[in-house]
Amino acid sequence: MTTKDHPDEPRLLPWANQDGKPCYVIGEGRGLVSDFADELEELQLCTAIEVLDHSRASLNRAEPLAPTELLFITNRLTESLTDAVRVADSRGRRLGQALHTPRKRVRGRRRAARNHAARRQAVHVRHTRSPGTHRATRG
Repeated sequence: MTTKDHPDEPRLLPWANQDGKPCYVIGEGRGLVSDFADELEELQLCTAIEVLDHSRASLNRAEPLAPTELLFITNRLTESLTDAVRVADSRGRRLGQALHTPRKRVRGRRRAARNHAARRQAVHVRHTRSPGTHRATRG
């Protein structure tokens, strides 16, 4: 999606390529790629809300969490926050208010996005019935 003031300005998409570099689309914001990006952004934000709710519930339990549970929660929150920041950056750019970060932070975000994408493709986590036990399987 582009703005009226900048019709040719590319839209930051909510995913990165295989090298972790950002992907863009140029157009009026009414094509298949833009529609898919809109749906994916909505899914990413809804997922972030669910992860946040799950994290709050887990942290408010009476019994302490196992280290593996804390690691699991931390990883999911990191993934969700990475997605949410990318969505905010994309939408801010379309409003003409891109997020301004020091150069070191941009490199760190790109590395995190690349690692995030690789983890999502490589590992599927299954929850078992007993709390605190998560089994990762390669998929």
